[in-house]
Amino acid sequence: PRPRLREGERARGHKTPAFLPDGAHLLYPAPANNPESGGLYLGALGGGTPVRRLPDYTNALYAPPPAPGGLGYLVFRREETLMAQSFDPEALKLTGEMFPIAEPVPDSRNVGFGAFSVSASGTLVYRTGGAVANRSQAWMDRAGRRLGAVGKPGAFGAALRLSPDDTTVAATI
Repeated sequence: PRPRLREGERARGHKTPAFLPDGAHLLYPAPANNPESGGLYLGALGGGTPVRRLPDYTNALYAPPPAPGGLGYLVFRREETLMAQSFDPEALKLTGEMFPIAEPVPDSRNVGFGAFSVSASGTLVYRTGGAVANRSQAWMDRAGRRLGAVGKPGAFGAALRLSPDDTTVAATI
């Protein structure tokens, strides 16, 4: 699915699609020359017109609710800040106000999107700071408390992936 562009406008390509829990809908950033056309879009595998959910050209991931029966969250970057906003995966709509999680969360020079990932259980991993050769990674709980180190400090890149069992992080160095 592609957002509609205004006459004379050219899309620059789509990257980092992310499926929602239903497996039929996905989020993807769509750049455009006109800021009113670009942003984060919601599309469907079955077709139809994509819907712009945020004006930000950013990667976004769905984080399931912390407790059964609650709403999950969309996690995304706004400038240098990692943000979250309640998201109803059945109605496919954002609800409530967005709020900051961490900053600064840089983008990757190679990929161009925020250095974060969310597991299927809702565990969030992200990188903060700028281009430093001696970065460290840490396990954190939902309250922001540091639980422990992830390996030794190094020149970590932006690509982070969390294992399905939430016990291992893969990162580029």
